[in-house]
Amino acid sequence: MSTSKHDFSIKYFRPSQRTVFSHNGFLNTRTKRTIAKDRLVVAEQRALEIERQKSISNLQLLAFEQKQLEKRLLSLQNLSHSPRKLLVKNRSR
Repeated sequence: MSTSKHDFSIKYFRPSQRTVFSHNGFLNTRTKRTIAKDRLVVAEQRALEIERQKSISNLQLLAFEQKQLEKRLLSLQNLSHSPRKLLVKNRSR
């Protein structure tokens, strides 16, 4: 049995090599599988990139919220120190 590209019997016995019509011409199924795997890899990379961007934005948001809370804590500490001084001054009168 010959293994020539033009031997139709070999295509019958090896269905993974038979040509399949697609919108951009004839492709064999191995090529179509390769294209499908590439598309899957690209889709997975996009999903990972989206998750990475979400993680980055979440970290930035957490850092911002932490700074805001630190500012509030400082302002509360400043407020708690100032009324005590005023109360002490008012009691001495």
